[in-house]
Amino acid sequence: MTGEVEVDLIMCARWGILLLAVLGVAATTTRAQEETVPAGEPVEANQLPPLRVPLDEIPVSYRDKIRAVVDKPTLARAGIVETFSCRPELYTWLLDHPDKTSSMWRKLGARCVAIDEVRPDSFAWSDPDHGYVNYRLVHRSDGMRIWFAEGKVKAAALMPATGFQAVLMARYRSGRDGDGDPAVRHQYHLFLKTDGKAAALAARLLGASAPKLMDQFVGQLQMFFQGLAWLAEDQPGRVRSVMQGVVPDALAPVALMFTTPQGMTGLPGNLP
Repeated sequence: MTGEVEVDLIMCARWGILLLAVLGVAATTTRAQEETVPAGEPVEANQLPPLRVPLDEIPVSYRDKIRAVVDKPTLARAGIVETFSCRPELYTWLLDHPDKTSSMWRKLGARCVAIDEVRPDSFAWSDPDHGYVNYRLVHRSDGMRIWFAEGKVKAAALMPATGFQAVLMARYRSGRDGDGDPAVRHQYHLFLKTDGKAAALAARLLGASAPKLMDQFVGQLQMFFQGLAWLAEDQPGRVRSVMQGVVPDALAPVALMFTTPQGMTGLPGNLP
């Protein structure tokens, strides 16, 4: 990937009122973008959950907001269905902890913003030049996570901040690949609602490239969570130092051997 592609992704996020919003992820570095995630076909529970927002299972205070975004979005995009090797328990832990996920990516050199946990399941990001975003994990179930985000962001330094609301739905299923190893299949859906002036301006500036840029951005959101889970399984040496002391030992793959304070290496003590 070239530096030009990274700039396009950042423009996509800004003009789509998605800059560092919905989990606060910007384009990752070239190295992260080129990471190859080997695909496989899970042979167990390989069907994703239905594409339906379970409003009756979402807190009452968020139902009307989410319904308004999903029913009449300014923009709605879906990521591709991807299958990758990982420990499912680690993947779902990363989904529930975007602040720690972002911190680990930053330590690996990826271009992610700092995400703060305000309280359980609630997170925030702010930047004096680009605005702020508050987002909350409003639904957690086996096979699905849903976040609701709202805030104000600037597409450029001299532009006024524009308010937006967004819903991100992550659908996933765990199973086993053709070799019998643990695997996850997932797909994300992003719904964005903003005012008409902002949408018209973005369409005029980005033109026909807007859908492609948005698709790339949703792909970055999927990579944000799947990448670390896959690396822990396939290349544990690359993530050992950033996961140590952050990821619970019980969730780490057997191959992810941590170094003890005495300089000895061993498996996490509470793995089965």
